Amino acid sequence: MALEFPREELEKDLQFLGLIILENSLKPETIPSLNVLRDANIRSIMITGDNLLTAITVGRKCGMIGELDKIITVEASKTSGLNTNSETHLKIEFSSINLPFLEEENQEGKDETRVLASSETTYHFAMEGNSFEALWNFEKKLLDKILLNGTIFARMLPDQKRHLIEALQNLEYQVGMCGDGANDCGALKTAHTGVSLSVAEVSAAAPFTSSKFNIECIPTLIREGRAALVSVFDTFRYMVCYSFIFLIAVLWLFWDGQRCSDGAYVLIDVILNLTPPFLIGATWAFPSLAKRPPTRSLISIVPLFSIFSFIA
Repeated sequence: MALEFPREELEKDLQFLGLIILENSLKPETIPSLNVLRDANIRSIMITGDNLLTAITVGRKCGMIGELDKIITVEASKTSGLNTNSETHLKIEFSSINLPFLEEENQEGKDETRVLASSETTYHFAMEGNSFEALWNFEKKLLDKILLNGTIFARMLPDQKRHLIEALQNLEYQVGMCGDGANDCGALKTAHTGVSLSVAEVSAAAPFTSSKFNIECIPTLIREGRAALVSVFDTFRYMVCYSFIFLIAVLWLFWDGQRCSDGAYVLIDVILNLTPPFLIGATWAFPSLAKRPPTRSLISIVPLFSIFSFIA
């Protein structure tokens, strides 16, 4: 019954006794993990359901946004028109430190291109879920430009998180996602690599589940993934080179009227064919992340050149 009364009526004649402030502080592993990713030129983006100002504050504290970096908040909403095709109006507001060429008041639909094309300063775009949804539905080309420097996405619904992952993938990014809530399930499934930071129902949607409920596992996962990729490529190249060399050796013996014994074949297969791939797979990952990622395709210049140059 109390919900039927207006707020002014409920708060009348109250006596103020105190104010309780709750703080959800950063975990100690957050900043070092983000520093490792930044040193490896791996970009970090925050997708949260919290308030935009709260997300920006957390982004500055954890180092995702530098102290001198500019923040550009993006507000986009549909404008009502006479026809059925509603136009999207993009309103851009700036933080207290304005960009050098934007000292005058921003006008409707006038300065978006100049802001997006600037490379003279470091800036980050921040927006809420309703603005992202408007851009996703009506201005995808502009959204693609914003995503190149988008860092903070607040008040995001589950479907909006999933659409953001899809938009980044459309820009040919390799996207990883970590989350600990049920509203992250869609984004975890959509991302190339999903990491659950909880053992709750969200863990069923992610291919990886961390035993430590913080982002410390992300650099480790990337490091082990790169090591596995390099090991597979090295094993493939070794097997190709081994097969060609063994074929040439057998043909040379046949040309000379000789052949290997059965014991020689077994010895060659056991020592030369099994031992090196086993040692390659047992090698530990490099302790730090390199800025340059390994080759992602076998059919590229480096793997093919190494194979043919060795055979030749």
